[in-house]
Formats: sequence, C-alpha cells, structure tokens
Amino acid sequence: MKIGEISKTTGIPVETIRYYEKIGLVPAPDRLASGYRQYRQSHLDRLLFIKRCRNLDMAQDEIRELIRLADQPDSDCSEVDAFWPGTSAMYASVCRSLKAWKIPLNNCSMPAPKPVQSASAASSAD
Repeated sequence: MKIGEISKTTGIPVETIRYYEKIGLVPAPDRLASGYRQYRQSHLDRLLFIKRCRNLDMAQDEIRELIRLADQPDSDCSEVDAFWPGTSAMYASVCRSLKAWKIPLNNCSMPAPKPVQSASAASSAD
C-alpha cells in the first residue's frame, strides 16, 4: 500500500505519517524500485493505534512508551498499570485499543470505575 492509500484508509494526512516515521513512532516502510514507500498491515495497525491514542489526547512520548511496552508482549503488564494512573474510563479505553491491536494484556488489572457522587449527595454529606 502506498502512502496516499494508507493516508486515506487511516484518515491521517500524508505529512503526519511522514512525521511519525521521522520521529520513530512508525517504522520506515520498505521502498519499491520506483522509490515509493510500501506500507504493510503492521504499518496500518500502528497508525490506527496512534490515531486512537491521539484521540485520547495522549502525548507523543506517552504513545512511544505504550508502543515500547506493546513490543514486549511476553512481559507482565505492571509497567502498563504503572504507566496509566489516569481515570479508569481512559485506562479501559487504552486497554481496549491495545487488545484491538492484538496485544495480549492477560495480566493487566483494570481498576473498577469509581462511583460518581452527585452534587446533592456531596452537599448532604457535609
């Protein structure tokens, strides 16, 4: 798949894909004899994962760290658990994204959602 095709499939602009390659979030694809980049399914999966992370407002360094952790599927998920101390809803979303990316997360704990206290219940508790 050429860069225009993968851009259209992912909804990520060509310039952004090139930037992700430049900063190492996406591995450089092979080049055809013509010089065109040749993307594989693994590139598509990685770009869609990055897009989901960006939709969660994750910074590039956070995405890079998650990719690093994902590239070590045999390790336990304690580093992922430590990495993501945010809200349980966002944590669950990241875990779903990783699982959709076929990253095994059997040992990851998912914290139970904290109950939301209504304003009236909070004021009556005072």
